[in-house]
Amino acid sequence: MEAELERSTRTLVDVLVDEGRQGSDVRLETLAGEVAGRIGHVGGELTTIDTDGGAVAVGLDTVTSLSITREGDSVHRVTRGHPESLLATMRELVNSGAMVEVGRPSGLPIAGTVVAAGPSHVELETIAGACFVPVHAICWVRTLD
Repeated sequence: MEAELERSTRTLVDVLVDEGRQGSDVRLETLAGEVAGRIGHVGGELTTIDTDGGAVAVGLDTVTSLSITREGDSVHRVTRGHPESLLATMRELVNSGAMVEVGRPSGLPIAGTVVAAGPSHVELETIAGACFVPVHAICWVRTLD
């Protein structure tokens, strides 16, 4: 009974921290596709998944399911806290010169450099010119460099 109560009161953040510390491999289904790998960071509103192609920051409000694809068998370091959100992650990328890819619920990901990150939108400089993406439409972001 006690184990059932503990499992039923855990949040998604709790699950990510626990599985991350165990070194489990996970698959997150999001509104913009799937991200699979090992948990590297957990914030209040996002998690970072270390994939073969690099780290991908995923907004927790875009996750539609989380699957454990391989149980962890060792102690793994998972960072907590900052950045807490995708917007904080995007603000860290402003004027960094890093090429990023932004996943959205519909359409293909958008690639470019982050030139501004405000409360309502993020501005990317793309090959085609300026592109403005509403913050609520960002499911994940990964650096391409």
